[in-house]
Amino acid sequence: MKDSVAVLHFGGTSLSVCIASRGVGGALKVKTRVVADYGGIIGGEFVETANLATVLSGAVVQAFRSIRMKPDKLFVGVPPSFCEIVTKPQVVNFSRPREIHAHDLRGLFDFEYTNEERTVINKSAVYYRLDDGRPVINAVGSVAKKVQAQISLIACSNAFINTVRSCLVGTGLKRVEFVSSTLAECLYLIDEGTRDKTAVMISCGMFRTSVAVCSGDGLVFLRTFDQGIAHVINDVSVVLNIKFETANLLVDEAVLSVKMHEDDNYEVIHDGRKAKFSAQTVNDIIKSRMEFMGDCIVRLITAVDGKLINSPIFICGGNLDAVGGARDFFSKTIGAHIQQCVCPLTMQNKPSELTILSLLNLALLQEGL
Repeated sequence: MKDSVAVLHFGGTSLSVCIASRGVGGALKVKTRVVADYGGIIGGEFVETANLATVLSGAVVQAFRSIRMKPDKLFVGVPPSFCEIVTKPQVVNFSRPREIHAHDLRGLFDFEYTNEERTVINKSAVYYRLDDGRPVINAVGSVAKKVQAQISLIACSNAFINTVRSCLVGTGLKRVEFVSSTLAECLYLIDEGTRDKTAVMISCGMFRTSVAVCSGDGLVFLRTFDQGIAHVINDVSVVLNIKFETANLLVDEAVLSVKMHEDDNYEVIHDGRKAKFSAQTVNDIIKSRMEFMGDCIVRLITAVDGKLINSPIFICGGNLDAVGGARDFFSKTIGAHIQQCVCPLTMQNKPSELTILSLLNLALLQEGL
């Protein structure tokens, strides 16, 4: 696997193992992808663990076997509900002003994290400040006597790490590395210039929504609340007294940006035959849940800094944000413009695809590919 990486992504109710390499112009060349159903993650816990090892290890073995490669290293994308962000100011002093080299800054990242229930999986600099307090994104090459830095640390729950590692026993993997899915999304989907000025990332999943603040190459805030597309579908199911599967079809058909009238309907297959449902009612149900979610998002953003509501805000996930007009409705609810994340190479937004591509990109970067 000299030119390829393998990543594991936990989606709403399915997990994916992808193996890819870097193509021409930085494109991601996916060699194989294996998808398997699992119970999902709710409230920061795996819903079903009894069969998780069989499903997870089976997907990993199948992925490597499909392209006749021996299992070597696997990058595991850690969902935001298992991550904690810690920021810490650090400083390094020199005897006299001189040019700063990369090895001079290593000590800034060498500090102790004492939470025994978590393991550090990433350290990155949000920004550096030189003698005069002038902020710079990269201090290497600058001349200074003192360099200050704001270091971002991402720590992952040991419970998550231990569960995944135990599930991978017997697969033949030599190494397993855990990386933040949210950090991967920010680095791949938000351009460097925007990140340097600070940006907000909203990620909508099946059962949860996360709000992250990224600055430079690190995260300075990350929180998750248990609301996602599944809650929207469940609302439609309960109010209209229909099956969850039928409600899912209605949510997929919904277009929130169009003002519906009493005689407008969505038509889907219900109990084996075509059935019509009031488009106005379906839209109102979806909007009601989204208004509640929007309030949660605003509270999280303002808890960090009320001014962040005026920063660039992005939405990623391909779930609730893929519903027609949902992004614009969220923008009105939040009171700020929200930009849709798309793959910078394909300019597309598909469910789960953006996170998988982001993880592949980060894994390739960390392997120097």
